[in-house]
Amino acid sequence: MGDEVVRRAMNATATAALRNGIARVLPAPRRLRSGLPAVALAAPAAAWIVAVAALALLGQAAYHPFMTPADLSLSEAAATRDHLEMLRQIRGGASLDTPARVRSGLVRQGEYVLTPLEAAVASGQVDTVQFLQHHGARMDATTVAGLICLADVQEDREMSAYLKGQAPPALAVDCDSVRLPWSD
Repeated sequence: MGDEVVRRAMNATATAALRNGIARVLPAPRRLRSGLPAVALAAPAAAWIVAVAALALLGQAAYHPFMTPADLSLSEAAATRDHLEMLRQIRGGASLDTPARVRSGLVRQGEYVLTPLEAAVASGQVDTVQFLQHHGARMDATTVAGLICLADVQEDREMSAYLKGQAPPALAVDCDSVRLPWSD
């Protein structure tokens, strides 16, 4: 019954419009002659589906292209500013003050054994030094003196200024007696 009322009202409106000469004939919708526009619209979505499926399959095969390597040391994570990996290792019980291997190319050419703080300073990452301090890395007078010398050798003024602000007020920094990770 309701559909009939709507149909009659529409017919009455159309009839009145024709009678008053205000009716307008709309052209029929155009049909596409080829499937090219449809393919152009569908291609990005199909590519996305294929990419997601490939990543899902790689994930099932234990290959995670967007994940940090499992053999990254805490010092390497500090050198590369990977806070998430550092947090994972800290929560897993890794020591913030234990020196570890840092592979060639992450800080300098050559492999070095650095603490996470040394690696962060050598990489010029003030925010990583702050992150390590926040999570309990030891920053006493001996440690901070070595870190200041490391920053000064690299001519990193921002890092040096930050570390000097963390040092005890009466600290006299003598870089001649500080052991640096490299001698060049």
